[in-house]
Amino acid sequence: MEGRLIKYTSFLTAFEYGTNQAPNVIVWVGGLGDGLGSLPYLAPLSQSLPESWSVIQPLIKSSYQGWAQSSLEQDLKDLKRLVHYLKHEENRSKVVLAGHSTGSQDVLAYLINADADEPIDGGILQGGVSDVEAMASFAELTHTDLQNLVKEVESTYPNLSTKEVLPPKFTKIAFSTPISSARFVSIAKERGTEDFFSTYLTAEDHAKTFGKVKKPLLVLYGEQDEYVDEKIDKNQVLGQFQQATDPQYWSPLSHVVPGASHKVESESAQKDLIDTVIKFVKKL
Repeated sequence: MEGRLIKYTSFLTAFEYGTNQAPNVIVWVGGLGDGLGSLPYLAPLSQSLPESWSVIQPLIKSSYQGWAQSSLEQDLKDLKRLVHYLKHEENRSKVVLAGHSTGSQDVLAYLINADADEPIDGGILQGGVSDVEAMASFAELTHTDLQNLVKEVESTYPNLSTKEVLPPKFTKIAFSTPISSARFVSIAKERGTEDFFSTYLTAEDHAKTFGKVKKPLLVLYGEQDEYVDEKIDKNQVLGQFQQATDPQYWSPLSHVVPGASHKVESESAQKDLIDTVIKFVKKL
């Protein structure tokens, strides 16, 4: 891959795809386990964007396997540092924050918690699905079984910490990654601090997240997302997100992408995603 490495703190970097240091950028945050180059649609997106836009993928403390000992709060700190650097050190004009999978939780949390500190110009959620439901499915547990394990951790480790790693049985549940007590509870607990996209959430729940968005928001859901139960009506879930969001901020370009897997691996689905993102940023 050809691009430019940005050092935005003494130890954190970001990769800008291509040779075009554009005035406007899309900062695309990966999901659990993601690192540089792990999202297949970012390179073709960078090649298709207008010259005034480029794509940047950051490495934050939770990148790769670091997510299991990090936190949503730490992600927001790292992303605020990057947004500040891009706007104040490199004089970028517009910054759109986009997220894949759990990265979508970062974007939504940024829009409702951090945007006032380091403003962005819009948000994109791609593959924002339930970690609670995905973890239960991955470990072949029922929802009740997973919640009982959450209660076990809360009682055994009352001072939840990102520094203490849980026993091996929890590693299997956490997508084969050693995980801290604090992150396990945060990511696995029903209506926990990161439970934004679960299919059991109500309009009241979504009002606390989507309902607080005050910037343009594009939501792209995968028709064939393997982390969503096949029985779930994805258009209905997307409609619930839309109903909770102020109409002036919800992008009408939001839709269920035909043929899209979780990471949008097919060429036709990637083209749909890329075309939609280009239309979205052109309106900002």
